Amino acid sequence: MSLRSFDMNDSAYDITSDIDGMVQVVSDEHSATSLILANLVARRMREFQENEDDFTGSGTAPTDLLSSLSSNDTDEVSHEFLRSIAYSMDLTTMPENLLLLVLPMLLHVDTKLPTPEDLHALHEFAEASSMHRKHVETWLRSEPAQSTLEQVFKPWMNYYSFKPAYQCRDEIAGYKASRGGVGFNYAYEFVKECQCTSCLSLLGNLGLIDFRNYDQNGRSFLHAAIEGGDAESVMFIVAILLKGELDPRHFPTSIDGMSIPHHVALMHDNDVFRGVIEFLEDAGYPLSVWNDDGLKLELCSFITAEMAERLLSKGFNITKLPRNTLPMYLPDEDNPEYDSGEEWNRDAEYGDPITRGEDFDPDNDKLDPNSIPYDAIGVNPIELHATSRTIWHRAIENPQGPRILDWLLDHSYTQPGCRTDFDRDTGETALVVGARGGEPAGIDWFCQHCDPMAGRVRSSQDTEGDETAGAYALQVAAHNLRPHCDAIFKRLLRHVDQKFYWDISMIKGLYWLIIKNYRDMYRRLEDHKEPGRERAQQMALLRSLTSAKTRALNNRLEPFWDTWGLSEQRNWLIQYCTILRLNFLVKDLSSDVWDDSD
Repeated sequence: MSLRSFDMNDSAYDITSDIDGMVQVVSDEHSATSLILANLVARRMREFQENEDDFTGSGTAPTDLLSSLSSNDTDEVSHEFLRSIAYSMDLTTMPENLLLLVLPMLLHVDTKLPTPEDLHALHEFAEASSMHRKHVETWLRSEPAQSTLEQVFKPWMNYYSFKPAYQCRDEIAGYKASRGGVGFNYAYEFVKECQCTSCLSLLGNLGLIDFRNYDQNGRSFLHAAIEGGDAESVMFIVAILLKGELDPRHFPTSIDGMSIPHHVALMHDNDVFRGVIEFLEDAGYPLSVWNDDGLKLELCSFITAEMAERLLSKGFNITKLPRNTLPMYLPDEDNPEYDSGEEWNRDAEYGDPITRGEDFDPDNDKLDPNSIPYDAIGVNPIELHATSRTIWHRAIENPQGPRILDWLLDHSYTQPGCRTDFDRDTGETALVVGARGGEPAGIDWFCQHCDPMAGRVRSSQDTEGDETAGAYALQVAAHNLRPHCDAIFKRLLRHVDQKFYWDISMIKGLYWLIIKNYRDMYRRLEDHKEPGRERAQQMALLRSLTSAKTRALNNRLEPFWDTWGLSEQRNWLIQYCTILRLNFLVKDLSSDVWDDSD
């Protein structure tokens, strides 16, 4: 749910409905024309960013402006006349009595929920008008503004600090379950949508938000800022928490959630992550405090080689997965362990909870890479856990490409071709994961460091792994319809053994995967997506990606066209596309004219 649930539209301007809301927050001494003028001024202030308005104007507002608009008959004063006054006057000179009418309308006191844009306009106006700054601050701390803002920003169930929130985890779980896993909290959504640290500072100074707080869903305001994706807001809140002498080891972003570094890493922003860990280091908490698999795996998916080297220089090797992540728990209040210096609060549920035996010592985990019998087809012994993921299965998502991959190879105990069974019933290489994804940057590198012809391994508890027909990654890419899947498919085509292209049944399988998945996705959009611009754009993207992959396969098959072009499989596919009225694919399949650009 978004706070931006309404739209002020000039073409649908309804004076009566506006006045009905206004009369709740102003006294009877003001005329209807005064109220309309105040509402227009509030609208102008709210729209200052999109109109590039600095709150100044060509005319200075007279001190008797409101008294000159004493009519309650809106027919005597046209809306256009009032609008011209509101949008031409220098707002920094507006009389105080008009300002006191504008402020409750700007924040929708007693009428609607204020949005981040409303508060942002208010504090920007106060900064621009020194004459009105004190009036704005006084109004915010007086009635009815103060009680109204407290009512919307302070819901009936908030938990001040992690400790009471964790102790009420059953209550929180019940609250979430009663709402289908979704619960709305105004203050949380406000911070999530807010893009201004000055607004956050204002909320804190007014006592409306305590950044150490958890809401009724067990989420912190830092969680909201990270979810909102505004880098400055994240940095601001982390700095506030550390200045308040809060121990970040005991402050996950939500109960049963992630540590601060791990959740920040989900933003996939190297600059933000570096800034946050520098804050933590300055406060005496090096990143090694959070030495867990989840954080390191996430870093592999976006980190630069320079950043990885910087972390390594501080003793944090992202390629070494300790496999000793501890579940987060909170001792009882009377337990002396709670106040001890023991680092009992590590990263919590990040998706792959992995524990060691009691005799495992992470400080003496001296694994000799030469002792690892690497097997490109089987499961690497270093990754035996049933829910394990290797660094390579995340690194192939990294847009930095070969540079970071070379760095990981130089510092890792594992090999790029190792398989993992994190899907529980199959072992897949990182290349297959990349073929299913949407990032082409590392595909060529992985094809050079592992076998692109490797098949799929099917295994069970009763039988050993059995590898299927080759080039499984290419088959996965043919089926993929995510953005950039065409680039991934083209790169894989360049690395597949030429013998593969003599197998007509395999080639038919590739075309079939491309065509069938396009048809399935197209039907899914027709069935589940309302007609409109968004659906049309998605359908156009599906068609573009499908056509690009078909042309790429055509071009790659040019040397083998004498074999494939006369085959029954090709004719069958053309007939299939004709029946389905996929004319653009019929053209691509029938064409003997090659596009060298692919």
